[in-house]
Order: sequence, then C-alpha cells, then structure tokens
Amino acid sequence: MATHVSRSARAVGCLVGGAVGDALGAPVEFFDLNEIRRQYGSRGILALEPNSAGLAHVTDDTQMTMFSGEGLLEMRARERSREQCSAAGRRPVDNTGMRPVLEAYHRWLVTQGSRPETGPGTVYAGMREDAVSAVLSAGKLVHVPRLRARRAPGATCLEALQTGVHTTPDRPRNNSKGCGGVMRVAPVGIIAADPVSAFRLGFQLAALTHGHPSGYITAGVLAFMISMLMDGEDLARTAQQAIAVARNPALHGGCPTAPGDSGEETARALEQAIGLSASGAPATPETVERLGAGWVAEEALAIGLFAALTFPRDFPSAVRLAVNHSGDSDSTGSICGNIAGAIIGAAAIPRLFCQELELRREVRRLAIGLNDARGLTADV
Repeated sequence: MATHVSRSARAVGCLVGGAVGDALGAPVEFFDLNEIRRQYGSRGILALEPNSAGLAHVTDDTQMTMFSGEGLLEMRARERSREQCSAAGRRPVDNTGMRPVLEAYHRWLVTQGSRPETGPGTVYAGMREDAVSAVLSAGKLVHVPRLRARRAPGATCLEALQTGVHTTPDRPRNNSKGCGGVMRVAPVGIIAADPVSAFRLGFQLAALTHGHPSGYITAGVLAFMISMLMDGEDLARTAQQAIAVARNPALHGGCPTAPGDSGEETARALEQAIGLSASGAPATPETVERLGAGWVAEEALAIGLFAALTFPRDFPSAVRLAVNHSGDSDSTGSICGNIAGAIIGAAAIPRLFCQELELRREVRRLAIGLNDARGLTADV
C-alpha cells in the first residue's frame, strides 16, 4: 500500500533533497568520470563528504535556491497586500513583479563579496545610498554566516546581477542557457497557485539572469513539474505534460520575442530522458552522458529527470546516478534531488544525508514557509 505523503513533507523533501543532491555532487563537479572513479572507486561518489565540523557543503545552487524562496515569499506577501487593499476598497500597493526576487538575488550577490550597480538604467536608479543599503540588508538569509561563502558561483549569474538591471524574456542582456537558471527554481513549484502559474513564474525568474529561451523555458518546465509533484501527480505523467507545456507557445506569453519553437530543445531533452528510462538502458554514468553534461539547462533537467525516473522511490540511488558523470554534477544532483524529494517526502530521505547537510534547518524552514504561503499567481 502506498504511503500518503503530505504536501508539507513534499515541500521539505523537495528543497532538502535538492540540497543533498547538490552537496553530493559538489566534490566531483569539476571531475571527469575517470577521475571520479580513480578517487572514489568504480561506483563513484556515494556519500556526502563532511568537513571538520561534520557538515557537507552545499554550493551556489542551494544558496540561490534559498534566495529564490526568500524573494518569492516577499512577492506573495505583496500579492496578499494588494488583495486585501482591493477587498477593502483601498488603493492597492503597486505590483512590482519579479523585483523582490531580483533584490533577493542582489543580497545573494552581497554574500559573494560583490554588489549590483546602482546608476542610471538599474533598478536602484535615483535611490539614496542608505535606501539601497536597506534593500541589500533586508530579509534573514543575507545575515546567515554560512551563506557568506563562495562555492564556485556561476559567471552568468554574477555578471547579470552585477549590472543591477531587471532583465526579462523580451529584454535579455545575454544569450546564455546555462543551468544557473533552472537549478534555482524549485521554490516556485512549492509556492505557486497552480502548475501553469509555476511555469510562468519559473521562466520569468530564470530570465533575470539567463537570456536564451532554452535557459528560461527549461526553468519554467521544472517549476511546472515540481508544482504537479507537490499535488501527488505521477512523475511519468508529469514529464509528459511538461513536454506539452514546453511546446505550447500560448504559455510563453512573457517572451514575445522568442521564436515559436523556443521550447523545442527542452521538449526534445525531456523526450530523450523519458525514452532512455523506458528503454531499460543500464543505470550507469555512460547512459547518463548520452543526455549531455548538464552545463546547459535542458541537459541538466534531462539528467535529473532520467535519474529520478530510473529510481523513483530510491532517493540515494537516484542522486548517486545523477552526480556520477563528467559534467555539472552538483546541478544535476540538485535537480534530481528536488524531483525525487517532492515525490517521496522528507521522511524518506536517509537520515544520514540530512544530518550531515549544511544549512539543513534553514532549508527546512524555508520549504515550510513556501508551502504555507502557497497561492502565488503569475500576474506579475
């Protein structure tokens, strides 16, 4: 008999699972498969590597996921305020769209030892320095000491955020489809009102840093999938619906300048992952590498999905498969962990993984808060 998994348990499983996959893949992120096997044996890395304090480090993937969540919670608070003002017949506060998430990312940038530009053309143009400083010190996460650590942050994210400009799908500043957009969107699937809202919010969130349609549409697709899984949907069925979403231009309304087939790379990558899983291909690194290396968004999602489909109820095996290859191991592990954790819930993730995980309490609290705030729409 299947065990019922509450929505709250799925939320915690999703974010904690992502952090575990991130931490498992971190030590081998820049190793090729031969080096992984040389250092860890034929099966590759199998367990977290705690430091002298007994904690396994997460990377920028988990850091940015957490700041995504903080920004989304602020968006939801402002949305609720507008709803309350409207119901009371008062003038609602302005809809600032994705700006709370962008500001949260700028606070992450501060933890990396940098700051956004504040001059003309930026979101801070015309603001006094003390007002900018207030934004960059708001919230809780920027004050968490363990988040003030550089863990190989992605160049695209750093460069895009340093400009201080609010980019959108129709006003991109680069043509990147790196996985730095997709690896941080899982919180969207938890807080969104519905899967379509999750898709639209997810691609707008990724477009804050990544300008290629495959970069942000893939992010929207992962957010869509997490939203479906949060409600107990089957992963195989979710993946098939995600393909349809990727290929539906009517849902890409926030990216009017994108070509009509802008979701095709994402859809084909998902189809390849599903096909490999259904074919009974061996669960080996060589099979994983048929999907790519994971440095770009659609490949990272395909690898994470393949691993989760191959071991839908076996979290350790899923994340181990997702990280042991020659590519972007922490990001593919994180995405797999998000998906697998949303399916099985927090209680089914082995205790040892969680006990050794850096920031586990903060990640858990964030997941619960996002689930409690569920209802964010794509009206941004």
